[in-house]
Amino acid sequence: MGYIIIGFLLSVSAGLVAFIDKKKANAEGQKSNKYNILAFIVLLIGACLSLWSGYNSQISSNKAEHKADSISKAIIAKQTTIDSINRLLYIKQDDVIKLQKVQIDTASRILSTSLKTNLLQQQIGQLQNKLKNEITGGDSKPVLLLTISKLITDNASQKKYFIIFFDILNHGNYAIQNVKASVNDMYGMDMLKYGVKIKRDGLVYRELRPDVNDLNNYNPVNHIDEIGSISKGSKFLLYTTTYCPELSKAEPGFSVEINWFNGHFTYFINMKTVGETLNLSSVELVYNGTKIRYNDYFNFLKYK
Repeated sequence: MGYIIIGFLLSVSAGLVAFIDKKKANAEGQKSNKYNILAFIVLLIGACLSLWSGYNSQISSNKAEHKADSISKAIIAKQTTIDSINRLLYIKQDDVIKLQKVQIDTASRILSTSLKTNLLQQQIGQLQNKLKNEITGGDSKPVLLLTISKLITDNASQKKYFIIFFDILNHGNYAIQNVKASVNDMYGMDMLKYGVKIKRDGLVYRELRPDVNDLNNYNPVNHIDEIGSISKGSKFLLYTTTYCPELSKAEPGFSVEINWFNGHFTYFINMKTVGETLNLSSVELVYNGTKIRYNDYFNFLKYK
């Protein structure tokens, strides 16, 4: 660019020199070859500089074009490389996704198998626990039911008496196993002497005439051994006795013992007569040697 400017200035200078020479020659009426030669030399130098400048410009342009072309090729090559890498990454990403899917499916199958195994183990555990409870009775406990009849008059002796029924109930979820029970009844012999004996079959009862063997063989502690199993929701008829208000001024008392696979109950029961009714006076319950509330394991009913 600098050479072009210099060449331009030289050309202008040569033109001015030629113009001045022309003017002077016209004025003197002579030709001035000296200035013409000088102008020619200046023009020649300007032309050379212009030519040189043009040549350098062309060279610079070619170099710039070549450099731009090289950069463009380099950019294209890098873009091609980047495209190839992207394609590889896409392929690898697809492989990774497939591998992740396989891993997820495998984990899902393992989890499903684990859940099924845990469920099966839980079911086995529940069955084992249920079987154990069926064998031992689990937490099922006996309930003593005491039922008092209305006042009855004996047909033969005309003695008035109450019938007292002792039953064992099972309100639990499993059968009560290995049950044994006994009732301490100190008034039964006296009632036999009065000629009163009761036979019970379920809720139906009837009077029987006692004989000599009843008196001779009667034991005031009446054992009901080896009852065995009392199934869920059922009732066992434990004992039936009678009581006459004239027997004693003291309150009639009974003790009942119930043993089973998982425990032992002892009931202490006191009652009192009020007019023509026999009422419950007090109840104490001992479970495995410890006194507990009797409400959940003792029921009291009266016939109307």
